[in-house]
Amino acid sequence: MKPSVQAAVKNGELLNKKIIARCQEVDDTIKAITLAYDQPVSEKCSFVISFVGRFKTGKSSLINALIGTEILPTKATTATSVVTRVFYGKIPKCWLRTKDTDQEISIEEGKDIILTYKVTDVQNPVEVIFELPIPWIKGNIELRDTPGMDDSSQDGKLETIALNALRDTDLCICVYDASTMISEKERERTQAIHKMMSGNLVYAVNCTNRLNSIESVNQVEQLAESFFGALHYSIPGMGKYYLMCSAPKMTELDGFDKWLQNFVSQKNLPMLNKVRKKTGNGQVVFYREEFSVEASNYVEQIKQQIIYLSGMHEEVLRQMQRANTQAAQAEVAEFNRRVSNLENVFTEITSSFIGKIQECKNKGNDYEDSTKSVTQEYFVERYKSIIGNYGSYFSKNDVQFIRQAFQSVSFPGLHKKSVKATSGEKNGWTIAGTVIGTIIAPGVGSVIGAALGRGIGASDTIVDDSVDNTMSFIRNTIVPLMKRTINSRISTVNREIKNKGNRECHSGLETLISETISIQRMLSQY
Repeated sequence: MKPSVQAAVKNGELLNKKIIARCQEVDDTIKAITLAYDQPVSEKCSFVISFVGRFKTGKSSLINALIGTEILPTKATTATSVVTRVFYGKIPKCWLRTKDTDQEISIEEGKDIILTYKVTDVQNPVEVIFELPIPWIKGNIELRDTPGMDDSSQDGKLETIALNALRDTDLCICVYDASTMISEKERERTQAIHKMMSGNLVYAVNCTNRLNSIESVNQVEQLAESFFGALHYSIPGMGKYYLMCSAPKMTELDGFDKWLQNFVSQKNLPMLNKVRKKTGNGQVVFYREEFSVEASNYVEQIKQQIIYLSGMHEEVLRQMQRANTQAAQAEVAEFNRRVSNLENVFTEITSSFIGKIQECKNKGNDYEDSTKSVTQEYFVERYKSIIGNYGSYFSKNDVQFIRQAFQSVSFPGLHKKSVKATSGEKNGWTIAGTVIGTIIAPGVGSVIGAALGRGIGASDTIVDDSVDNTMSFIRNTIVPLMKRTINSRISTVNREIKNKGNRECHSGLETLISETISIQRMLSQY
């Protein structure tokens, strides 16, 4: 495999592995989301209420107002970097949860961490967990405070942490500063959270104490009505907004606290499970849509990779086919040069072979079959003895084509021929007869003897020429047959060599291209 092809395979495999791993991660996350939201609300599976919003919108003070204790610090000059979770507990306790451990700490230590911690791992943020004796969250309710979303002091990490905190949230409370609502970025963020939570949101328009007139309050209310009311909500109570002030000693929650406590009460457990189920569906849809943007980028990379790999594949095949054709042509030329006299060498008749035909004659039995068998084996052995000079083109075991050629051939049997007397033989017999007749009967005897001699001398002679007849048959019939047979075999080998130039080529990219196309199809489901 050429270095360029090796590099293409390596890079392509790395991209494919990256995409497969990412898709597997997405699938696992979707399964985890589905499994988590399929669990009914219980003491072991709390109903999670998360508070999200910009920095200094009063999220922490709102939670303090709801639970009736100043447990969460509210005087931060920078946004908190941790997720704070509040559960029911008979005795106030505080825990620090990191990626590897859960450690019990003092409540004051917990507050200090909330104020001072700097993010190191966005995907595994530090969490401060409080257990407090708050009756209305007893059993199955978690209140979750998240970092301010627009704080730039930590390179956007806090917004990522806050959004990740919504991944297992059942109900989201979006908190706004009434004096600055609502920026375009807040609109976009609210719409995204609305989709993510499948409409299971309630809006807390906080910090109304910062408004300096009734007209300002009315403007904020109109703005809230037009914006929040335009979004879709399928569950009663969702989408409602509350104008409030959660500042200590100025607290006025517009009935939000009473609504929330009633909403999470045990008698409303079926509704909590309904909200959870719907939120879970929204989370899956949102996560898929979120990944679809990433998947689109992967699709474009995959398209470019397929184009690049396919082009390289075609070019490598062209080069290989060209090389194969040239090699086959050179091999054909060399083969033809080497076998140019093969048919004559193959069909040469040796004196020892003629002797074997004579032996068949001498034995006398089955002359026709024995000469056929001897002749066939002669050419088989002849083939075996010479093909060693022709490399791998022929095989010693490849003699079946010779035997097949003999199957339809019938050899001549024993044969005799009549030989006419020559004039010399005739004269000789006439003279001999005259002499004999004169001795026996002078005068008339010479005439009679001459006539008898001429009669004997003129008769034909019968001669056994079986061997000559068979050899003539072999030279005139079998040798041409063998030449055609070996030439047919040479033509077959010629075609086989030429076909090497047409043999299937492999660039080494086929598997990668197939895998890449499969990944392209896989990405389409996202």
